[in-house]
Amino acid sequence: MPEPLIPAKIFDLVPGANFQDYRLLERIGVGGQGVVWSAFDPQRKQVIAIKFNEIPETEQGKIDDLLIERQAGVLIKLRHPHLLPVYAIGASGGLRYFVSPFIEGGPLECKQTFPIAEKFRIISEVCGALDYLHSQNVIHRDVKPGNVLLDARHHTYLSDFGLARILTSTTQVLHTGHATPPYASPEQLIYKQITPRSDLYSLGVMLYELFTQQLPWKGEQELGMRQLYTRDEIPDPREINPQLPPGLFAILRQVTSQDPQKRPASAGEILDMLTKAFGLEPVKVHEQFSGFEGADQGKINATLLLKQKYSEWQEASEVAPISLTHFAIVDQYMQESAPRPIPGNLQLFLLQAALHHGYRAREWWNQTDKVRDRLDVALNLIDPANPAASRRALHLMVNDPQVVAMGRGMPDVVSSRLLDLAGNSTDFDLQKRAFQALRALTASAGTWKENALPPGEDYRLAALAVPGTELGDEAARLIGHLRSASAVATAFNQAESARRPGLLLDVQAVAGELPSSIQWGLRFKTSLQWILLMLSSQQLNTLAAYMTIFLGNLLGFGIQAYLTYRLPTFMDATRILVSLERGVFMGIPLSFGILVTRLLIERLGKIRLVYRLALAAMVGWLLILTSFVMYHLFILQQFSFSPGILLGSLLIAFGFAASGLLSKPIPRFLVSLAAVAAALAGSWWLYLGLGTVGFAWDPIIYYELSWSATRVLGTILLVSLPIAALGNLVRLAPREY
Repeated sequence: MPEPLIPAKIFDLVPGANFQDYRLLERIGVGGQGVVWSAFDPQRKQVIAIKFNEIPETEQGKIDDLLIERQAGVLIKLRHPHLLPVYAIGASGGLRYFVSPFIEGGPLECKQTFPIAEKFRIISEVCGALDYLHSQNVIHRDVKPGNVLLDARHHTYLSDFGLARILTSTTQVLHTGHATPPYASPEQLIYKQITPRSDLYSLGVMLYELFTQQLPWKGEQELGMRQLYTRDEIPDPREINPQLPPGLFAILRQVTSQDPQKRPASAGEILDMLTKAFGLEPVKVHEQFSGFEGADQGKINATLLLKQKYSEWQEASEVAPISLTHFAIVDQYMQESAPRPIPGNLQLFLLQAALHHGYRAREWWNQTDKVRDRLDVALNLIDPANPAASRRALHLMVNDPQVVAMGRGMPDVVSSRLLDLAGNSTDFDLQKRAFQALRALTASAGTWKENALPPGEDYRLAALAVPGTELGDEAARLIGHLRSASAVATAFNQAESARRPGLLLDVQAVAGELPSSIQWGLRFKTSLQWILLMLSSQQLNTLAAYMTIFLGNLLGFGIQAYLTYRLPTFMDATRILVSLERGVFMGIPLSFGILVTRLLIERLGKIRLVYRLALAAMVGWLLILTSFVMYHLFILQQFSFSPGILLGSLLIAFGFAASGLLSKPIPRFLVSLAAVAAALAGSWWLYLGLGTVGFAWDPIIYYELSWSATRVLGTILLVSLPIAALGNLVRLAPREY
């Protein structure tokens, strides 16, 4: 889990970070007073909105912030059906934050055309919220359409208490200024003492905008500022809309009077004046509407939001016509309440949105039952213009065994889309991933084919392999994976001479061979280079393997020498030193023979099995045979090339070669153990049966003729155990190309 974010500035906020107990989703609003982010609250299992304001370093800024902190407890307790509740107010680093529910519909757009009944419902709800605030001695100080939020059913919520103040007999004189200029009263603009009637002035400007779809003087001039220097009043709204009633002008002029005392006493009074001017019945806030925190309100809004966005997705061509914030709301609803299984097209919509935004993408991927649906959605999101979504789609595709299997059955779709991504993206990492994904999602060919891709695609792949860059190398490896002879030939002919050896080597590294269309001399030279490269790569890994193999042989032949040394004292120092000496002497060359055997069988996995097994067994046999001949020559002071030593060396080499083909450690150990023990026991058995011939049947290791078969076999087992166990301890598998 990432560390909680402690921001000092607004630009420190980043999507996906943890702030307090919340996970930030995306920035959804920017204003003069700060920024608003959506976030997910895991405690409430709800999408919330967090408004951040930078704490000013000025003296007045510190005073204002102190007032907010002192009044936080009162603001959090405010509850009204059309007042957006505040869950938390606090400070972190250099920011003050306010946490509230997220409202799906966004702010009120006064430029939209509303039926008169809809307008009065909105006005009544805002007026009800304002009257409640004022009854609690709270001044909002920033009433404007942007702070009136609508949910999915167009119910309104007065929001944003970043500038709100609580009136008391001791603090009223401190509450001055602020508000958004087009809606600010004259007293706010000159930072004079304000009252609840300052909110009513802002409401009056908002009403003008709601009835005319524009601000006074089209917003080019501010009413409050003009009133400070002239006797101008708000313009007559009937100049814009003659259909409005004559009495509206007088009401708005009174509400926006420069003198606060001449304004109406309450928002409810303004509402009554308006209903009379329009000849409507008195409007009351719907008493049965319980607001955002009412029973099932969140589910109802989420259902309506999902219906709207799903319908838009079906009609439009956008990949995901739903924002991250809206998807997080829908996702929570689907987790809690949606029936299962989810209908097919709706499941595709949700998976596509999850992949597009990277929000619970794996969960929606795993929840999508049909493999073809997963693959289709992922391919649809792969686009050079959207690298983040493409990267997520590729990752899920190549790590899904079912999708990999299906992708290998439809290379035309997969290859065309991924080659487009590799060739057209400007994101290096994404291009590389596209090549690697294409290798994972297409079956490796067993033999070379003239063309491995749809018409024209082999040539396009060859062109991508021509440059001597890392991406060119990836394209060359993909050619080797697909075994496209035409792509190899085309890339080789188009590449510069300095690029050609590396190009062929990359193809060989994956395919294990080159097509017959490449000249025999080049094929032989490249194969030799590749074998040497594979044997010499991963040097630390190779050194570690040699050291463990050497330790196993040191212990094995040290035990052999110790148990068979002819001294009566069991713990004699000479006996110990001789055992170590012979263990080291045998360990050095024999370990090299076993290591080379394993390197050839494990590192050259692209060569056909029969050739690889024969090569590893033969080279290993020669090296292991040499080590035993040296042992007889320098330790036993006799030259021996007996059939027992020949066959025993071959059996050990073949045993380690065969064990290198196995992936699990226990079978590898058992095969090696059987080979070493059989070689030692077999050569001794041949010596006992045919030893009268002389040195021609010398065993690998001598034992006392007086020993019983059980004692001999027990000693052989003790010798073979460390050789087999440590001889296979470090894997030598090559890195993937």
